[in-house]
Amino acid sequence: MNTATERRAAMAAPSWTRNGGLVDLANPRPEDVDFAAIAGSLSKLARWAGRHDGPAFSVAQHCVMGADAIAAETGDRFAAGAFLLHDAHEGNGIGDIVTPAVRALEATAAELLGPEQGHSAVIGTAISLLKARHDIAIWRAAGIDWRAMPRDTAAAVKAMDKRMGEAEAHFLFGPAACPRPDPYPKFTGSLKPWGPARAEEAWLQRLDLYLGVRP
Repeated sequence: MNTATERRAAMAAPSWTRNGGLVDLANPRPEDVDFAAIAGSLSKLARWAGRHDGPAFSVAQHCVMGADAIAAETGDRFAAGAFLLHDAHEGNGIGDIVTPAVRALEATAAELLGPEQGHSAVIGTAISLLKARHDIAIWRAAGIDWRAMPRDTAAAVKAMDKRMGEAEAHFLFGPAACPRPDPYPKFTGSLKPWGPARAEEAWLQRLDLYLGVRP
């Protein structure tokens, strides 16, 4: 048995990296985090499962525009950087598991196991835990102690994520799907979807601008 085969067998969830290496998605490590690869992945991941007309609105664009909006509204560059990284786990190998899909999995589990057993809730909990593990590894790779993140920073990220989601839904699916958020995020440009190359470059540029990280 060669070394690569042995490493793969020892991993709970082996996954290829862009260079042909292996990482364990169930046990993310800071030394395995590749910010350039994350940017490339996020630039090709579609928000909303791509279920709207026209080209995909990428997760990278979502992160960049939300980060810029926080910076424009508050001047808080660290909070802007925190927003930029809040979905980075999706580009670290686990993808964008949209909320309706999680709810569908929970409903299916309830059919199989019975709703009274409460096992269906484990699915959402497991997904949240996996995301958190990747977030911790990513923050450590950026040289930032996630445990020291101010509570108001986390609140600012959560609030902007909600406003971004509403603005995107209004733009991509129309007012019948979602009303225009108030206050509207202070964007520096249109929500018109970017191409992958622009989204990737913009994400990496903001990583340097807001957090001083250069892959």
